[in-house]
Amino acid sequence: IHARDSPNLKFGTLFKSSCKFLPHPMYISSRCPSDDLNNLIASFPEEAKNLQRYVMFLAATHSGHSLIGSLLDAHPNMLVANEADIFSRYVGSEKAQYPRTRLEGREEIFDDILSNSLKCALFSRYQRGYNYTVPNGWGGHWMPGKLYVIGDKKGGSTSMRIEELLNKEGTEKMLTTFQEFQQTIGLPVHIIHVYWKKDEGYRRNDGFIKILQEGMSSSKFSASEWDNSVYTCGDDASRRSLFFDTCKSLGVPCDSEILDTWASMANCRAAKKHFLKMHKGG
Repeated sequence: IHARDSPNLKFGTLFKSSCKFLPHPMYISSRCPSDDLNNLIASFPEEAKNLQRYVMFLAATHSGHSLIGSLLDAHPNMLVANEADIFSRYVGSEKAQYPRTRLEGREEIFDDILSNSLKCALFSRYQRGYNYTVPNGWGGHWMPGKLYVIGDKKGGSTSMRIEELLNKEGTEKMLTTFQEFQQTIGLPVHIIHVYWKKDEGYRRNDGFIKILQEGMSSSKFSASEWDNSVYTCGDDASRRSLFFDTCKSLGVPCDSEILDTWASMANCRAAKKHFLKMHKGG
């Protein structure tokens, strides 16, 4: 790519905020022809037929779930976008974050997730001053014939959209909207509730999950928890138990190589510093 066309220069200011602001992967393909990239994108519709579950998050802002989304995206059987804000864009919220284009159909949603995950893999999974790229991970691609889980990491925004629907429309309307979302995707939805401590934010999101569990079929909706204090600062046995529970909930295998990679990304000191900085006075 010529220097003047480099995405890191042309889109540099936006990239400093998040890799989600980078151009579509085909922008790169058109300037640096790559059969591998073109073939990967072309294979996606057929690969998507193997999908078994959609994953999304509920989390407070600065819960640390950006890293969790990256860990899942690095798994050979998963494709997880970085803040594509899928649910907000599906419901047509005016508060949806970039891009604000509304998403309606399954194919459109899945293509958006692929584009997001792939461009963040091509340039690094950068998010607000932190690089969440998992070394030697599968970010942006998958083991051929074995793509089982797809989804989006945007827990704070999803929590706000559910709360808005409950406050403005009531429980029944919120459940109807969520059921329509699940039907559009055509896959069971699994929510991972990420938290640091069981505070007011935890209780609010836990309440949302209970409403969904009571109002939706267990074959179409499930949920699990990810205690980030256990992941970042817990002992090895507790951390690996968390990994196994997550993999089991999502229906994907997690061998020792995956578990070791996930564990290697935990940094207790940095996590505590980040959490305290973001929640100073809270």
